[in-house]
Amino acid sequence: MSNFWDSCPKKYDQFPRKNCLVGGSSCPWKVNSTQDNNCFWVLIRRFSKSDGSFEPLTQSQISELLAINPTKLPMLQKEILAELKISNDLKDISEIF
Repeated sequence: MSNFWDSCPKKYDQFPRKNCLVGGSSCPWKVNSTQDNNCFWVLIRRFSKSDGSFEPLTQSQISELLAINPTKLPMLQKEILAELKISNDLKDISEIF
């Protein structure tokens, strides 16, 4: 499973304390949340309970975080699930499809 330490392009040893730009362009893990320094991993850490679980985000929250039109979210979700289904990295979760 991916985590911040493996996925962050800058390979920080700590979570970012300010908005992070990678090589002059936005990080692939950027979310529209200044409260979380626009970092997906900081957001997940904030939303997570002590056992690592968290309540699912609403479609409205996801649309806002990704800065996309809410009407496009279902189509994007289908595309993502299709890509995950053929991904070799996620063979263990293929039963959810």
